[in-house]
Amino acid sequence: MINETIHLEISSNPKLALFLRRTVSQISEMVGFDEEETNRIALAIDEAFTNIIKHSYKMDFSQKVRLVFSFEENSHLGIEIQDDATPLNKEKIKSRNLEEVRPGGLGVHLIHCIMDKIEYTPGKKKGNSLYMYKKLLPK
Repeated sequence: MINETIHLEISSNPKLALFLRRTVSQISEMVGFDEEETNRIALAIDEAFTNIIKHSYKMDFSQKVRLVFSFEENSHLGIEIQDDATPLNKEKIKSRNLEEVRPGGLGVHLIHCIMDKIEYTPGKKKGNSLYMYKKLLPK
């Protein structure tokens, strides 16, 4: 049985989103998630990564994003994403009104729909941390 923690640091460059999605997919498959759920988890992480680039780092592609994957085969996957940006106000992190028909603004909603648990922690002086958890349901 695989029980592992993996640390990864990448730059805040959107060109690395494909690498990140593939990494998340590989790890999700190791846990035992099926293809559909693996794609959904990769989408949630992609949305979080994109939000960090756009909102935390304001499109500065030279910053760092750290990810910690903790997982156990046939059990669960936990992913923490950390940045070094100015701490965000927790109350301002929300999805747009779903009644509005327009592109964008649904990343937070998607993350909440896909993952079982989400915890956002702003740093005291710098940085933000987003923890997401997904339990593998028995088949």
